Amino acid sequence: MSFIPFYLGQKFDDSGALLAGGLAYFRVSGTTTPATVYEDAALTDPHPYPIVADASGRFPPVVYLSDTVSYRYDLIASDGDLAAPLEQSLKVNNAASTATIGTSNIVDGAVTAVKAAATLVADLLGFTPANKAGDTFTGEVRLNYTPTGINTDAAGFRIAPTNTQDAAYTLVMGDAGKTVLHTSGSAHAWSIPPESSVNFPLGTVIILSNIGSGAVTVTRGAGVALRIAGVATDANVTMAQWGLATLAKVATDSWMISGAGLS
Repeated sequence: MSFIPFYLGQKFDDSGALLAGGLAYFRVSGTTTPATVYEDAALTDPHPYPIVADASGRFPPVVYLSDTVSYRYDLIASDGDLAAPLEQSLKVNNAASTATIGTSNIVDGAVTAVKAAATLVADLLGFTPANKAGDTFTGEVRLNYTPTGINTDAAGFRIAPTNTQDAAYTLVMGDAGKTVLHTSGSAHAWSIPPESSVNFPLGTVIILSNIGSGAVTVTRGAGVALRIAGVATDANVTMAQWGLATLAKVATDSWMISGAGLS
């Protein structure tokens, strides 16, 4: 932990008069919680809360802040109101804050009284905001517009991106909504895993395509039922060259397959 100097010195009110008995409040940014500031760079001797100016409006010329705390600074007259400070800094330094914005700070959907710093997460959002490359969303992402173009990496893609598998393969969650493609001249087996292994949501759809001369056998994992649409028989299904099929999950460990080139 190291120190950050913050300069106070002599203060005046809005009319230019000396701020005799003025009050300097340091709180945790985004909250009303008092935050300790220090008289020395070693951060061992705390100032009182709030810091009070003398009769000439003089505060200590420098106070020392911890670099592990994000501070909010407010200056008021001795009879002033913290809601209308003479000077204010909502975030003095860039230390991470674990504070949250409560319901008292939200009016008609707008944040009032405090500003959310880049590292401050509002608990009312219900998720961690992501606004730059490398950030990870923690909730569902939805699009609220009609795209004019298609990109395979775009959220809510409108195509079925291809996953080429020219070997024995077991379907994974990432295959949902995509095309698993076979191009090999050798035969291979693709397996549908049981619910206990991969919990595909009900209604999951996966496209299977075989343009290779080797047949693809769609096999059932332990306890998995697979039926060709319109046929009651539960069995593995073979997809010949140029076969195209849609695989849909219809119940727990129960799938249907439909298309051309199936047997």
